[in-house]
Amino acid sequence: YVAILALIALMGLKTIHITDFFYASNSIGLWIVAMFSLSGGISAILCGAVIGVILGIGSNLPEMVLVFVICSVVGGFISKYGKTAVCVGVSVAGAAAAIYCAENGTMVLGYLDIPISALLVLLTSDSTVRTIGRISGVRADNTSENQCKEFVISRLSSASDSFRILAETFLDLADKHNRVDMEDVSIMFDSAAERVCKNCSRVGECWVTGFNSTYKSLFRMLEIMERKGELTEADADKFFADRCLRLRAMVREMNRLFEIYKINCVWKSKLNENRELAGEQLGSVAQILDSIARDIYEEELDGSVEEEIRTRIEDKGIEVIDINVTTNAKGRWGAYISGIGNGEVIGRSAEGALKAVLGVKLVTVGRIENSDGMTMLRFAEPEGYRIESGVASLGKTEESGDNCAIRYLSDGKFAVALSDGMGTGHRASRDSGATVKLLGDFLEAGFDKNIAVRLVNSIMVMKSANEAFATVDMCVIDLYSGETEFVKNGAEASYIKRQDGTETVRSASLPIGIMQDMEVESFARRVDVGDIIVMLSDGLQMKTGYEEWIKKMIDDADFNMPSQELADRLIEMATALRGNETDDDMTVVVLKVCRTD
Repeated sequence: YVAILALIALMGLKTIHITDFFYASNSIGLWIVAMFSLSGGISAILCGAVIGVILGIGSNLPEMVLVFVICSVVGGFISKYGKTAVCVGVSVAGAAAAIYCAENGTMVLGYLDIPISALLVLLTSDSTVRTIGRISGVRADNTSENQCKEFVISRLSSASDSFRILAETFLDLADKHNRVDMEDVSIMFDSAAERVCKNCSRVGECWVTGFNSTYKSLFRMLEIMERKGELTEADADKFFADRCLRLRAMVREMNRLFEIYKINCVWKSKLNENRELAGEQLGSVAQILDSIARDIYEEELDGSVEEEIRTRIEDKGIEVIDINVTTNAKGRWGAYISGIGNGEVIGRSAEGALKAVLGVKLVTVGRIENSDGMTMLRFAEPEGYRIESGVASLGKTEESGDNCAIRYLSDGKFAVALSDGMGTGHRASRDSGATVKLLGDFLEAGFDKNIAVRLVNSIMVMKSANEAFATVDMCVIDLYSGETEFVKNGAEASYIKRQDGTETVRSASLPIGIMQDMEVESFARRVDVGDIIVMLSDGLQMKTGYEEWIKKMIDDADFNMPSQELADRLIEMATALRGNETDDDMTVVVLKVCRTD
């Protein structure tokens, strides 16, 4: 319960800010990271990740996670040097990460966030730090990898449960709107009686002895107002009209109160909708944390082969500081090796040793070199496929309403998201641009593709009172296995060209941003070397026969044709069929599956 209250409090602080200068939630978040670093050392990384997720919900999620994880890593490593060192380390790391994000177009910290958080850290007493450590259950002396692993899984599960409880709370609140509406109707009737009937000579006859009949008459008149928009004296219930001495005043007052009632209904409906959307978002975050916990649990450290690999590397004259060999749930090998010396030399020696001992080729996929001469390297099995992509676009106006994002994901997957905003011009470009950016960020952060689409849909629904619709056409290819998943909401058909013919992948779903409860349509396929995937926006459509010429052109294309050339040819043909006039935005994405060199 303490954790849940703390999460709610941190989310509430997001509303306290001075734009670009100070965000209370960021300052408190950095202070919490520093406190957990002092009490828990490097195990405080989980704290940074959770705070980054909380503060990044709705916007800038990957950037916020990046900033707070980097701060927690630096703070944890230097925690043994005391509070001042942690304060300086977290401040410098936060500033560097924020500058990096700003250079890439995203401002995540205000100018005063870091100085204020540093001041809070310095003012926090040592006894408070120890108290926080006892309450959190974090200890800096948990150096065992298995203990650390179990600790992280436990904390992720606790955080997941907290988000799930918050989600259920929001959804429970959203279920109570029907009762509230009936209360509003009752208040409306009572207000009308107070203003019109209070001093009437028949008030006792209508509202005491004939209370039930009067209320039924008012409900019948309310039904007329809901149907026609207003009430006239002629519309008044006959039983009520025959008895009422102030019918005109009552009709006028009922119309006035009905306008207020309708406005209240609109706002309550919007509030209810936002509660449901917030509940869905928090529930999605809970699923993500559960997935991360499962991945950590499934990854196994294999210590039996590490000494042999260490010996082979050290035989090359390289000093090995640390080595960890892992296998994940899919049976793929990985390794983390730290040593003293040139990174390229260590990498070549380690790759040879890993191949000789494991019998599997591993390649260097990450390298960090420190000023003290130590190099940390990450190794993974090479991907079996690579993607050659080509994108061609032509806008009806200077600013195209189509947007596309292409990203390599950290788990060996290749993702493409194509979105067509409703209409053309700036507004369509804004909606589709936001859609593909959010989808790319969510996928890169480790979100499941279906969860990512639902989150983006909820954000688009909540975005504004104005309509904000956009199609989603997403393709995610596993570069190890060739397994491919298509997600389509309101998107045009895609095509997979193989040696034995061209397959069409289509759906009939609505774009995102229209409905709160949106179904995500996904389709699983498998691609192999030489296959070609073509995705396109609806601007290539012709009034008749558009699919026939597109599919025929893809069928006739040579497998050796570069991806960019095929994309350009499709745009050129669509333009020619329109008489060289562009009456809608057009975008084509061509992906060719190739063998890894």
